[in-house]
Amino acid sequence: MPQKNNEDPSQQARATAFSALSGELAGAEIGGFLSFLFGHVAYRPDVLLLRETAAAVRFLQTLAWNGVPAELIGGQRGSADDTRSDDSEETREGRRLLQRLAQVIWGNLFQYGDFRGCGEQKAKAFLQRHSKTYLVSLDVTRALEVIEELEIPADAGQHIRPPHLMSLTMSAQGQGNPRLGDDVSERIYTAYHALKRARVKKIRPRIAEALSQEGVSGGRRRSKARGWDWSGVHDRIKRYDRGLRQRFEKEAGKNNVAEKVREWREHLVYRWVSQFHLQQQLSGNPAPRDAKGSASGKPASSGI
Repeated sequence: MPQKNNEDPSQQARATAFSALSGELAGAEIGGFLSFLFGHVAYRPDVLLLRETAAAVRFLQTLAWNGVPAELIGGQRGSADDTRSDDSEETREGRRLLQRLAQVIWGNLFQYGDFRGCGEQKAKAFLQRHSKTYLVSLDVTRALEVIEELEIPADAGQHIRPPHLMSLTMSAQGQGNPRLGDDVSERIYTAYHALKRARVKKIRPRIAEALSQEGVSGGRRRSKARGWDWSGVHDRIKRYDRGLRQRFEKEAGKNNVAEKVREWREHLVYRWVSQFHLQQQLSGNPAPRDAKGSASGKPASSGI
C-alpha cells in the first residue's frame, strides 16, 4: 500500500521552486541559458551632457507634437498648424514613443547627467523669479523655507553617478573596470564553465553560435560583420581568466590565486544560472523537470 504524503502542497511547490534555483544546468536548459546570457548584454553608458541631451529632448518633443508626414510636404519644413487628425494608428504610436523617449532621456539626465547643481542663493533667486509664472501653482514660499531648513551633505554628489553597466535586465552600480565597455567576456567565461559543469560537448562552438544568433558585437578585436567562431570565444575565456589571476595575485598573493579563481568561477556560475532559473520561474515557463529536480529532455553529453 503506497505511503500517504501528508506534506502541505504549498510547501512542496516552494521546495520544487527552490530546487530549481540552483547553479546547475541540465541538457534541456542549455539553449535557453545561452539565450538568457547573450540576449541582453550590458554596456557601459556614455556620459549624458546637459546641452546635448536637452537639445535632443526638445527635438523629440517638437517632432512628437508638431511633426507631419514628410511625404505631405515634399521634404520641406511644414507648419505647426498642420492637422494630425488623419494620423494612422501606427503614426500615433510613433508619436507616443517619441514622447516616452523624451521623458526617459530627461529623467536619466536629471538622475545621471554630467552637470553641477547651483548654490542655495541662486536656487532661491530662481524660484522667486518664476514664482508668479511657471511656478504659480506651487507653494514657492514654503519651498524657500525648506531650503533654509535643510543642508546638502558634502558627499551628496558622490551618489549621483550612472551605473557602470546597463542592459534591459540589469543595472550594475559602482565604478567597475573603466576599460571595459561591456560584460561580454564575463558572460562567455560563465557560459563556458556552466556548460563544462553540465558536461556539454563542443562548448566553444556552441557559445559562438549563440553569440552570433543574438547579434552580440565582438568588440575591437572581432568585428560584428565577421561574427564569432570558437577561436574568438577561446580568446575571450583566456583573457578573462588571465585578468582574474592578475587581480587575485595583487589582492591575495601568488599562493592563493588558484583557489581565489576557483571560488570566483563558482560564484559566477551559481549567480548567472540561479538568475536564469529565477527568471524561468517568474515567467511561468521553466524547463520541465523530472522527479529528481533535473530538467527533462535529452541528457547532457559527457566530455568538453
